[in-house]
Amino acid sequence: MKKVSVIMPVYNVDKYLDRSIDSLLRQTLEDIEIILIDDGSTDHSKEIIKKYQQRYPDKIVARFIKNSGAAHARNIGLELAQGEYIGFVDSDDYVDRTMFEKLYQLAKADQAEITTCGYYRIDYKDIQRRDIAAHKCFGKNVYQAPDLLINNVPYIWNKLFKRTLIESTGIRFEENLRIFEDLVFTFKLFLKANRISRVNEALYSYIFSRNDSLTFTFSNKRFDLFAAFDSLIRYYKENNSFYHFDEELLFILMNHIYVVCGSEVSLSMLPLKYKFINLGFEYMEKNFPYWKDYVVYYRKYKKNKFLYSKKMYWRLYSLLPRNLRILKKHFNAFVHNLNFNRAGSYYFRSYKNANLKEKRILINSQHGVTLNGNMFYILKELCTNEAYYNYEIGITYKNDKTLIQFKKLIEEYRFVNRNLIYLKNNSKEYADFLATSKYLFNDTSFPVYFIKKEGQIYLNTWHGTPLKTLGRSTANDYYDIANLQKNFVAADYLLYPSDYMEKWMLKDYMLNGIAENKILKCGYPRNEIFFDQERGMLLRRQYGFEDKQVIAYMPTWRGNLRNVDAGQKDELQYILDEIDGKLNDDQVMIVNLHPYVSNSINYNVYRHIYKFPDNLETYDFLNCSDILVTDYSSVFFDYAVSKKKIILFAYDEVEYFHNRGVYMNFSELPFVKVNTVDDLITEINTNENNVDYSAFIDTYCHYDRNDVSKQICEQIIQDKKTSLDINQLYVDQKKLLVFADDFRDVHIVDQLKNLFMNVDIKNGLIYLTYVTKEIRDRLFLKELSRNVNYMGILNAFSCNPPIDCILLSLIENHPMVYRFFKHRIHEAILREWKRAYHNINFDTCVVFGYESVKNILMAALSKGKKILYITDVNDFNDCVSKSVYENFDYVIYKNEAVKGQCSYQGKNVLVKEVLSFDEFFDK
Repeated sequence: MKKVSVIMPVYNVDKYLDRSIDSLLRQTLEDIEIILIDDGSTDHSKEIIKKYQQRYPDKIVARFIKNSGAAHARNIGLELAQGEYIGFVDSDDYVDRTMFEKLYQLAKADQAEITTCGYYRIDYKDIQRRDIAAHKCFGKNVYQAPDLLINNVPYIWNKLFKRTLIESTGIRFEENLRIFEDLVFTFKLFLKANRISRVNEALYSYIFSRNDSLTFTFSNKRFDLFAAFDSLIRYYKENNSFYHFDEELLFILMNHIYVVCGSEVSLSMLPLKYKFINLGFEYMEKNFPYWKDYVVYYRKYKKNKFLYSKKMYWRLYSLLPRNLRILKKHFNAFVHNLNFNRAGSYYFRSYKNANLKEKRILINSQHGVTLNGNMFYILKELCTNEAYYNYEIGITYKNDKTLIQFKKLIEEYRFVNRNLIYLKNNSKEYADFLATSKYLFNDTSFPVYFIKKEGQIYLNTWHGTPLKTLGRSTANDYYDIANLQKNFVAADYLLYPSDYMEKWMLKDYMLNGIAENKILKCGYPRNEIFFDQERGMLLRRQYGFEDKQVIAYMPTWRGNLRNVDAGQKDELQYILDEIDGKLNDDQVMIVNLHPYVSNSINYNVYRHIYKFPDNLETYDFLNCSDILVTDYSSVFFDYAVSKKKIILFAYDEVEYFHNRGVYMNFSELPFVKVNTVDDLITEINTNENNVDYSAFIDTYCHYDRNDVSKQICEQIIQDKKTSLDINQLYVDQKKLLVFADDFRDVHIVDQLKNLFMNVDIKNGLIYLTYVTKEIRDRLFLKELSRNVNYMGILNAFSCNPPIDCILLSLIENHPMVYRFFKHRIHEAILREWKRAYHNINFDTCVVFGYESVKNILMAALSKGKKILYITDVNDFNDCVSKSVYENFDYVIYKNEAVKGQCSYQGKNVLVKEVLSFDEFFDK
């Protein structure tokens, strides 16, 4: 038995069929069958199906029938299907490679009979993500959560149905219905499903813009809606469920009626539409007499109930001239393309108009979330060294709560510098300080709108030596590293405390060849506290620990900021309860947990366990401990320099590393490892530290010393010669940047794969670029050879005044705007280049396939050679001025046939089938 059967009815879609079938053949779920039912096509669809059937006989099942409609074709598919689960795909659409694997895995994990996912609605080149919100109703059945009927579209193509559910209920597609048969099929099965779960990702691409699609026509087929609802109401009544779900069914009905009422028709079809409006309102009145008082639909979609509930409104709406409808469509496109960032607008003003202030310093610690770690010790040096007393020092804070914490912390340490300025992250004041500070200190990244100005000096320390993989080596976030990568490229100094860290940071953020930084080989500023034994003893006396064994417990946070797992809180609570009962009166444990966990724990109930004090810097207090207990946190890299005992309490080791990559085998670490509380207590009570850390310290803490912060500030601010080890990165290879429409088209991805297959890295560096939030085939990046790099863009065009945001939105659909505002638009494009890629000079830019106007301009205004690689006759963007295309040095076609169909008439055309990207380096 196959895991999944995918049924696809086919009728006259030869223009789209290859792409659709290819997307199924590329599924990461290998145990899949594809059932193609040709419904009497009169174009070349039948030949295409036969071609694929011959190539993939083990994957594809094909049947050829007389034209009988999609419902009949799908029913034949249901008879043929052998899969444990059944999915459906329309033959002009296509799917993400991971779609059926994710739906199937969720179905098995949740034991759900139906799983669903989000989708992309593609209207020409306008793409919208839909149905990706996390609703609480999912993971239940409709009796437990009736909202499942409201928060689901009736489409069958973004769902997976358990075959036994379909067989046991006998539900089939009703062949008397010409359309809306999927609505009846879906919502009947919803009533019977044990559980309905959702993958909150857009995995299906629904092509809305086919001119021959029913979406763009109005006919008497629309009246099948009422027959469909007759069947649905009858089925719910037969199952004694109609009055349990009548309001949800009304919601679905209203949604469909209003969509049809709002559709565009020609004048000749106006009487038919008026008939539909009349019947629609009569049908609601007959079957749902209370419909006029029902408000859920209007609230959910923010519609005007007074207007929508009037037939006259829809009649008048139908008379709106086509020009007004087109204007509305253009307005929607304008809003969709508009990317206005208020903080970015603030930053732009200072970036463009304000000068650098030579004695202004910005400290950015974890985006203002905390003031611990490296940035604290840099700040301490600046506030206690008289050489910096006349400098303005800006400190980023996240919100009012963190501002209070920061002020308490600074008061506790009695920092005497009176020129401290607190700056709320992304505020107008912060944006101005960021644009005008001569010196920038950061341990993560600056906001997406940041553009480093000429003359600024930027140190990025990052925030810890990694055990777990970073950048492109991460399991899930490999595609979402754009802002970090850009910050690393822009920094003048990158601080790496070991060769190990330098190697992995440069490799996994793909910095070699594009970054010209200076590498500071020195210890982390925060580690200098471990050389101050007197300070540690002082804190022990202050907190009454002088005669006790002090154990610090600092576990890794196992969740993420978007998903707080209550189970983790309960687990840690249980562990702390058990530890507290087994410690003796001569022992105390000080605990530093993630705020999500720590805030839910009542420490007052414990005899031996205390929370790290909020008014002290974390490492300062950690320095007073005798033993560190941690698990997979990078804190052990730092604490090792103290030569005190380290215990790795890895009670969930197998589970934790299941989906996480690491740079070194956890078992190779030279520290004692325990898995149970009893073993942990035994090891704590074994006072001797019999493990030799010397080799580990030499490898990972070799540069640590007690004056790192002082040396760093002298090097960067005073430009003094210090004893710090400084290495210069050099850029000496040719670099090629490729725009490829955010990998939206499966054919483009396949062609890129073929071109990358034989890339020789000796010829130069290749970087793919994309907008992170628009990227479609993320797995493509994961599967790339390490010879191919990528550099994404986060929040494209986020550093602009409002007028530029408007212009950049309008040029996507209105070519005349570019002609009148060419100079200003060019300025914005070049500013975006600097924001996205800093000062990287790519020797060649390749536009691969169709691209947005803004990206075409990005490539056209780049300094190196410019190449258009035409993969399809539709690759040229009609909204791009011909004069822009003429800036390109080469136009390369995949083959002569494509050239013959293409309207481009430039004189610089080179016709050549390119076999590898290596050839681009030779242009």
